[in-house]
Amino acid sequence: MFSTQEDEIIDVSNTLEEDRLPESSPQSVKDTDSVSLKNNSKLTTTSSSSSINANKRYISKFKKEWLSNPRYSSFLKECKTDQTKALCIICNIQFSIQNSGIGDVNSHMKTKKHQDNVKSAEANKSKPIDASFSTTTSELDRLSAAEDSSIAKNITCHKTKAREIACNVLAPAFTNTIIQDLQNVSYFSISYDASSKGNAKMLPVVVQYFSKIGVNHGIIEFIKQQHETADKLFANIKYVLETNELKLEQLSSIGSDNTNVNIGQHHSVFVLFNQLIPGLIQEVQEANLLLQRHYTTGVNLYSIITDLLRKLNNRLRDDYFGCKVMDLCEKIQHPTEIDDLKKSFRSFIQTVIQYIESYYQDRSLLYKSISIFGETHIERIEWNSIEHCITFIYANNIDKDSLYNEFNRIRSKYVGIKDKGRGRITSQIGPLPNFN
Repeated sequence: MFSTQEDEIIDVSNTLEEDRLPESSPQSVKDTDSVSLKNNSKLTTTSSSSSINANKRYISKFKKEWLSNPRYSSFLKECKTDQTKALCIICNIQFSIQNSGIGDVNSHMKTKKHQDNVKSAEANKSKPIDASFSTTTSELDRLSAAEDSSIAKNITCHKTKAREIACNVLAPAFTNTIIQDLQNVSYFSISYDASSKGNAKMLPVVVQYFSKIGVNHGIIEFIKQQHETADKLFANIKYVLETNELKLEQLSSIGSDNTNVNIGQHHSVFVLFNQLIPGLIQEVQEANLLLQRHYTTGVNLYSIITDLLRKLNNRLRDDYFGCKVMDLCEKIQHPTEIDDLKKSFRSFIQTVIQYIESYYQDRSLLYKSISIFGETHIERIEWNSIEHCITFIYANNIDKDSLYNEFNRIRSKYVGIKDKGRGRITSQIGPLPNFN
């Protein structure tokens, strides 16, 4: 393998020896040649082994025990694809560690970019998700997000996820809350109205009741109704109430549209429920529709509210709560129960009065001032009443002179028309009798 190099070295050595020792004997030349061969063999072997050692130089690799060191665990991660590299999650880069291992990590920590990123990360450090929510035992608290939650603000979802959240998370929670409230009330009412969605007939069952915060209502079930007959509707509604462990005796009224299937006199949903629960009220929705056909203007509010408050105060003064209540009180034998019953009615009427006054009292003077326009006899309206109305109108562009002239023109026109009508009547039936 080394013959060529040895020949070259030998030739060079011989030449040098011949130049140096021109008079040497042949024997000495042979000895010199053998020594040169040995030295050249050692030199060649040494250079070859050093070249191999240089190629087998040690390469550092990532060690997982570095992650247990608090100094590196906050930013250092293992690179799964290359063991000679490490990942800095703060700088979001990969860097080589094959030269000195942990020394390369320390060198990266000392760079200006890494130190700036560490300061920025500490300044914008956010709490972990488990610290953002309170770990209480209440189910309602577990379903509530923390106040001003940045996690909730950044959640985005399309129609599929939104439907799953609404149907399988929110709806059961709300329904469970309503069912728990219904189990603690004395009476409740239900309403239903079957409607078509595509080729499916849907039936929502809505309840209404008095809760601690006032009148509350909500859907307890939304089912498919294939056959809209009285028997099928009755069976499904009754099944919904019994499934949710609601007492049928506490059902006070049923609301529905006025079809024969729902409120017919002979065979309807109401008749079937009334056979099961005598005394059931039917006219809730009918009374609501009746109220919607009445219209009230602002000029009539003063007389309506004043008359209503006067009637309520008279009931409180006279302790009169209706003939049915009085008949019920006569059947009660214990005076304490009668006093408690009357006290509850007084409290109810006082609450109604306070509720009306809370909305009406601030504007009572305005309604009183404009009530003069509900007067049918215009000659009874005086100009000072018109001026009083102007004080409640926050407008500076009202021309009082034009308003006064318009007021007198309308009143004169009305009086003239009235006199003409009276003249026709007088010409036909003679002079009006004098009752004085």
